[in-house]
Amino acid sequence: MAKNVESLSPFLVREVIGEQDIIGEHFTLILDSSAIPGLMKLGQPYRAPEGRMARIVRGSAIYRINLIDYQLREHDMIFMPPDTIVEIESLSDDYAVEVLVVNSLPGIRREDAVQILPHDVIHLSLADGDWQRTSSFIRLIADELHRDNNPAASHLILALQCDINSLWQRMEKSGTARRQSRGEEVFARFLALLRDYGMTHRTIPFYAERLALTPNHLSAVVRQQSGLSVMDWINRTTIMEAKILLKHSTLMMYEIADRLCFPEPTAFNRYFKKQTGMTPLEYREHK
Repeated sequence: MAKNVESLSPFLVREVIGEQDIIGEHFTLILDSSAIPGLMKLGQPYRAPEGRMARIVRGSAIYRINLIDYQLREHDMIFMPPDTIVEIESLSDDYAVEVLVVNSLPGIRREDAVQILPHDVIHLSLADGDWQRTSSFIRLIADELHRDNNPAASHLILALQCDINSLWQRMEKSGTARRQSRGEEVFARFLALLRDYGMTHRTIPFYAERLALTPNHLSAVVRQQSGLSVMDWINRTTIMEAKILLKHSTLMMYEIADRLCFPEPTAFNRYFKKQTGMTPLEYREHK
């Protein structure tokens, strides 16, 4: 199986490849679950272009995914669609995780995959039986990938996702996963707008207008739902995008400032230092 490390996200680098790990054109499966945490960079967000699944084998972590913090514990699973922004906030010393990355699904029609794969982040805490069943799926997927049988692996991955979708639906029906309130719905729509416009618009009226709310109403809802202000969320979005560009691009400072719609590089420099305590250059050069 071809191993193309350069196509992977920052924490999946050559050092994690073990005898049971697989890095190929279509899939990456890391089963050496204690290796990845040592390569994760806390506070360095990245944009994952491909869909992925993580199984928490041991320990705990806090991931910031598309601006939201997720507390992950042993026997949790989290599914992330393509183009997800991920930042590792903290890891326990004993943290161990398995990761499946899906670049494409050979043998599967795109319209079929779209109906099954998640469009939003899914976070589940699994009971022992459900955890063992997903472990069986992962072993079967690994077997097919070692045989270089990508179409079979594709179907197994969709079968695993169908199983997870069924579990999520059962949780909804049982009340374990309740439906959104009006405030939660508004907050979710606000975050979606931030993902689309956060690099270019940093005023409360802009988002209030698109949500057909007054600025005061939007501010009250966001504060009630999250404990943070609208400007806190806007700043979090801007800084996350800035960190991605600083660490994962070769753009010059003036180019990053322009992309983030700052009037001049010095304004970007002042803003970034106020929010993070270091200049953009210091952050870029920090190991």
